[in-house]
Amino acid sequence: MNWGTLVKRISGLLGLILAVVLVAAACGGDDDEKTVGFANILRTGCEFCNDVENGVTAETADAGWELYALDHDLDANKMLANADAMITREVDVYLNFDGGITNYEATLEKMADAEIPMIFIDGPIPEPADDVYWFGAHGQSAGQQMGEYALDYINNNWGGNVDGIFGIYQSTWPDETKARMVVAMDVISQQFPEWTMDTITLNDVVLEGSETQAAAAAYLNANPDAKNLLFIATTNDLAGVAVVAAMEQLGRLDAGVVLSNGGASDALAEIRDPDSPFIMSIGYFPDRYGEFLRPIIATILDGDTPAQRVNHVTHVPIDASNIDEWYPEG
Repeated sequence: MNWGTLVKRISGLLGLILAVVLVAAACGGDDDEKTVGFANILRTGCEFCNDVENGVTAETADAGWELYALDHDLDANKMLANADAMITREVDVYLNFDGGITNYEATLEKMADAEIPMIFIDGPIPEPADDVYWFGAHGQSAGQQMGEYALDYINNNWGGNVDGIFGIYQSTWPDETKARMVVAMDVISQQFPEWTMDTITLNDVVLEGSETQAAAAAYLNANPDAKNLLFIATTNDLAGVAVVAAMEQLGRLDAGVVLSNGGASDALAEIRDPDSPFIMSIGYFPDRYGEFLRPIIATILDGDTPAQRVNHVTHVPIDASNIDEWYPEG
């Protein structure tokens, strides 16, 4: 065999090896491509929900994961259908932002059968189970901060006089979520024992702005001369904005103040408005949920177990004094 023939054979062999490597790499790339499923509780009319989805979208894109996103549309039947869609799509992990409206057991069973790890976002904390995690608000902490803020405001601005308290919460919530309202009232009642969960006016709805606006208007009309009314929204900033709409509609923007939960983009706009009675929202940082969830998702996708099954947001009351620190304009 001459030198030229040998070179040709070696070159051919190297070419064949290179082709095999390239094919293997391409196949491996498909196997390594990860899909994150995300279902939003409600896209239309819920700024908090949209802030969460926008953050998840940005973080998954930055991580190089494919995102398969659906809308629960606040519909329990659609939530279960979306679980089926996640299974059909063969997502590698499912972020289920359903607020506890659907049957957790049904969703859990579907994902367990399909062997798809799941992270619930907010809502009730599920019982311990393999590949089931939870991320969201800390009701006790949020309620404590709300109560303390309310007391400071009442004492520093109203001379310790309260004309009435109107609260928005959901009676079907589990105790850890009800704590947003219950603990706040426990703190307030320590100084004002006449105001408790049994004596305040409660609006028992969630993500229903029109109903809250109507109920707040009725409450304002029932207290025509009041100037020190405290409105506490624990479901979502949407409720706080609805109260402001009722006050504005009746020309009663001076009737009291609105304290809320969420710190979503609609709340930030109200807080920045010096004429708005919406003065504070307990910050949940929904725009950063994707950032907070990313290391948990990455651990799951790597085939490992996250250090904690349950992860809570660290809350901060956001008002005019610190909004630019947490959310600089521009």
